[in-house]
Amino acid sequence: MKRLLKKLLFPFEILRIISHFEFSYIWWSLPQIFIVPILSVLSVYAPKLILEQLTAEHSYANIALTISIYCGVLFLLKNINVILSEKSRISADRFSKRLRVEVGKTTMQLNLSDIESPDKQDVILLAQNAEKLVGSFSIFQKVISNIITVITLSIIVVDLDIILLCAISIVLSLKIFFSVWQYLCNKKVREKFAKNERVGNYLQGLAYFDFGAQKEIRVNSLQTWFMTKINDYRSEMLYLQYRDFRRNAAFNIISALLTAVEVFLVFIILISKYIKELISIADFTMYFSATTTIATSLFSLASNFEALSEQSLNLDDYRKLFDLANQDTKKSDIVAKGKNIFEKPTIEFKDVSFAYPGTDKLVLKNINLTIHNNEKLVIVGLNGSGKTTLIKLLCKFYKPILGTICINGVDIWEIPNDEYYRQIGAVFQDFQNFSFSLGENIALCEIPDDEKILSLCNELNLSSFVSSTPNGLQTYISKIFSPSGIELSGGEGQKIAILRAIYKNAPILILDEPTANLDAKTENEIYSDFFKISDNKTTIFVSHRLAVSSIADNVVVFDNGKIIEYGQHKDLMLLDGVYAEMYKKQSSFYV
Repeated sequence: MKRLLKKLLFPFEILRIISHFEFSYIWWSLPQIFIVPILSVLSVYAPKLILEQLTAEHSYANIALTISIYCGVLFLLKNINVILSEKSRISADRFSKRLRVEVGKTTMQLNLSDIESPDKQDVILLAQNAEKLVGSFSIFQKVISNIITVITLSIIVVDLDIILLCAISIVLSLKIFFSVWQYLCNKKVREKFAKNERVGNYLQGLAYFDFGAQKEIRVNSLQTWFMTKINDYRSEMLYLQYRDFRRNAAFNIISALLTAVEVFLVFIILISKYIKELISIADFTMYFSATTTIATSLFSLASNFEALSEQSLNLDDYRKLFDLANQDTKKSDIVAKGKNIFEKPTIEFKDVSFAYPGTDKLVLKNINLTIHNNEKLVIVGLNGSGKTTLIKLLCKFYKPILGTICINGVDIWEIPNDEYYRQIGAVFQDFQNFSFSLGENIALCEIPDDEKILSLCNELNLSSFVSSTPNGLQTYISKIFSPSGIELSGGEGQKIAILRAIYKNAPILILDEPTANLDAKTENEIYSDFFKISDNKTTIFVSHRLAVSSIADNVVVFDNGKIIEYGQHKDLMLLDGVYAEMYKKQSSFYV
């Protein structure tokens, strides 16, 4: 029942969305509802008047006056309709752009686990069809116009013979049946197209916009291999398109045959009336035009309802995206009361276990860990031991399947994302710099505080790097926005990412392999300077290299998703376990 109610009310939901983003579209479209029926009635009735005047041998002046009035009204209405159509087209374009921005904003608010899920990616891709919702009002307009046209012309036709309407109705019922069948088929194909388009977008991104992929393709001579994958994608898309073409062609052929039958029946009935002298040639013309217009309008109604069904799918996809974005947005009572839960933050992992979506393998197993305010914690371990996964959970990219992560006793999933992310500065191993200016990359805003940035550069001994660029902090990264832009090395890019995290001035700093692209000497220097300026912050380091562990407060050693060692550097060295062995192997770099 609820589903049926949604189907019935969806036109009003679409109208609400359109009026919210671009009300002027409705304003310009409304008058067209009445202009179209008037034009249809005129095209049916005016020829009858002119033929009657001709057969009655009226004067040329009267006939010319009738024709002039008819042409003048047509000219006026059609020009008004053209102006209104152009205005509504511009409004529709504005609506599409605004809704596209809204979909983009909503997508950026999704959890990382949603972005990485193929099923959720399909939801995002299909939600982009929501910009087509503006066409719904155009369909409503056509529906109402066609209904008015059918009612008006039916009054004329029924006066002659109700058999005409019955014949049209029978043929129309068959057309509607095939239209519904076509809609159901298109609904099934829709998701297949979305999945294939997702693959195509990825391959196109690699081929044209991913410079790293382009280098890999060339240096490894992967052109043939890569083109094979593109050809496989295109073959699949062509197969789907060809099936879609054949099905639609079959439906169109059936529709054309039904239309031919319909016209044949109308001709037979009207010719019979004319032979029996029940109607004149002028009446014949009017009734034939009226019945064919009614048939066209009725079939258009059926097609419009099919198009509305398609729009209901677009609306469903739009809703799915926003439901996805809103599913974890409940607010904590503490936040609602305005208390600062991040004041002297203590982070607690309580019996936390986690497995990535689509697998039962636990990556983290019953993790219990407390990180105190201003503590400097280093997390170490071999690849795949669970270090980075722990950081992903702390950053709310994923939700634990068991246990909770709390800050000062509050579950982080009860804290609104906007508030939570203001309190965290992070540098990830797969950090991303943007093709904007250096200043914008560090401050992440249009007007950076240059003085603050340069002060941080001095504290981290990075001033020489900034001064070596062509335009200082106004230098663009890459040449997309400026021909004088620079290409950063891996180490330089990582320094920018570290500066960005410090500039944010958040109470909690997370560094996941922050110096992977730096040499050991530069790494030691940055760590030493970093500790000075982050003295009053809770800092979590994840690293394979143990340069920072000797000056950290505590060290956590992960293995196979579990914490196997925990304590200060000196205590773990005395323990002579896994950590001590790792440190001894690397000590030549740091002594």
